[in-house]
Amino acid sequence: MKRTKRKLGSYQMANNWKIHPNSKISRIKNPIVRFGALCVRNMIASCRQLKSYLRFKKFYRRLVEAETKKAIELAIYYIHATRVEGDIVEFGSHGVTAKIIATQLRLHKSKRWIHLFDSFQGYPDSDSMWQPGGAFSKKNPKQMHRRTKCILGSESAQIYPGWFSSTLCTIADNIKFAMVLMDCNIYESNYEVLDYLFQQDLLSDRAIILFADWWADPGLSSQKAWSETTEKHSIDYTPAGSYSWGSQKFIIR
Repeated sequence: MKRTKRKLGSYQMANNWKIHPNSKISRIKNPIVRFGALCVRNMIASCRQLKSYLRFKKFYRRLVEAETKKAIELAIYYIHATRVEGDIVEFGSHGVTAKIIATQLRLHKSKRWIHLFDSFQGYPDSDSMWQPGGAFSKKNPKQMHRRTKCILGSESAQIYPGWFSSTLCTIADNIKFAMVLMDCNIYESNYEVLDYLFQQDLLSDRAIILFADWWADPGLSSQKAWSETTEKHSIDYTPAGSYSWGSQKFIIR
């Protein structure tokens, strides 16, 4: 019998019903018992494959998190070393990167504020591959504020819960950003944020922008939004390299 496999996400379950000559199963005469033995063999093989898949997934997640952490640390070091004025803002905040930013600001004894934007409801409706309501933050605004305050030891964090269309306009007039972390995934969200930042002149000279999903989205939504908004507002910028497996950095000139 031909060997086949059934897909379960990116993990494949063993589905092998071939009976090898001279094997223990081939010597079983009762067809019902033989079928049961084949089921047990497939179950054991599936468990081994699942264990291997989960081990790889855990290693990959740690690798990506380490690369992202390093990129954020270097970006914060850059804005301090070159004395770029302004605060740090993240669009699409799930708490992990906010913790990294807060920890680095504490180490630098910085007085910069962290501004965290997230709907806390997942993705909005769009024409992208992302499902509405997907990838929502596991923490609510109060939990995130309490966590960053605990790390910073002060009230130097501002949370903006809600859709970007409602929260962008609440940014105070005297605020400038030295570092922007974009983790929006969706073209409409990326465009809306970038267009507002450029239109309101909220970025300091030599500010750094990090796109977490530059290559991750098959529709290249971040790249499309960046290209359109920088051309629309005549923004002069310099590519500052890539990081992790699908992320990109730029410096505004």
